[in-house]
Amino acid sequence: MSLSSNKVDEKHMAISIKKKIESFVFLLMLCLWARVLRPLHGISKLLQKQDIDLQKALDRLTDAYTCMQQLRNDYCSVVENASNLAIKWGIPADDKVARQKKARLFFDEIDGDRRLNITQDNFKIKVFLPIFNTIICQHKDRFKGLHNVCTIFNFLKPQTLLGPDEITIKGSYDFIQMYQTDISSDLTSQLLSIKEIINT
Repeated sequence: MSLSSNKVDEKHMAISIKKKIESFVFLLMLCLWARVLRPLHGISKLLQKQDIDLQKALDRLTDAYTCMQQLRNDYCSVVENASNLAIKWGIPADDKVARQKKARLFFDEIDGDRRLNITQDNFKIKVFLPIFNTIICQHKDRFKGLHNVCTIFNFLKPQTLLGPDEITIKGSYDFIQMYQTDISSDLTSQLLSIKEIINT
């Protein structure tokens, strides 16, 4: 696809894409996704390693969750970054008011028109906050199981076993109560014996 193409349709499509890319709303989207994807990319790479343990994975995911919550409250810096890019690239920061386009509604559709008239004024409400709300909710829901596993088996971590006896005793009692049919009450005394062997 080229602006200097001999094909009329291709040239019109290239001009249309160029106009959309040279809008301030596109820059806002670009800055938004850069701020979202940059921290998540590093954490994603780390989680794909085969030698990472569950607790480290949970710690990195907790860092990502905290980062997304902080970014959600940092809308002004995204707009400022987009404004700086607009000045640098010579793109006007003011919005052109476009005519509301209507989609054809077919008889079996409930609501097929999903177009958003995004401007700089409504960008935060229509795009920014829904994206971060979705990211935060999905992050919380998808890794709830991992969090539960790490919490339940926390007393078996080497750092916890090397810590005070009270934490090991409480963790093992809670574990025995949760899995009464599978785990015997001897688990606590066995863990304390292991701790004595490690400490000697």
